[in-house]
Amino acid sequence: MPEKVTAEYLTTGGHLIDTSPTAFGWLQSSNDCLDDEVELRARMERDGYLFLPQFFDRTAVENVHLRICEILRDEGLLDPAEPVERAIAKQGTPLYFRPDIANGPAKELLDPVIYGPKIMDSFSRFLGGRATH
Repeated sequence: MPEKVTAEYLTTGGHLIDTSPTAFGWLQSSNDCLDDEVELRARMERDGYLFLPQFFDRTAVENVHLRICEILRDEGLLDPAEPVERAIAKQGTPLYFRPDIANGPAKELLDPVIYGPKIMDSFSRFLGGRATH
């Protein structure tokens, strides 16, 4: 199990994130209304997000993660002193978006997770029409 990471401050895109209790706190789970599109839409309107912990099958997500890590390792991009599943980049490795992995060697495992019936049916119900990717 990876150790907990803490920081004195958080940033995104070089901008400091306000982590005061009034601006940064716990997300409200919407698992209780996953089958209630009206309530899901109301929460999205009110909160600006839907938090659905454990929506995806954990084993399927872990399998995709491991496959992508193995691909990066095989390309020599990961630190060989670290467990592959930690995905720690080798010092000096340039980091950039890799759609070739999602559309190539990881596609068979990734597509059923991100485009499978569970997610697509949920989007279709939430949006009130057939969802596509």
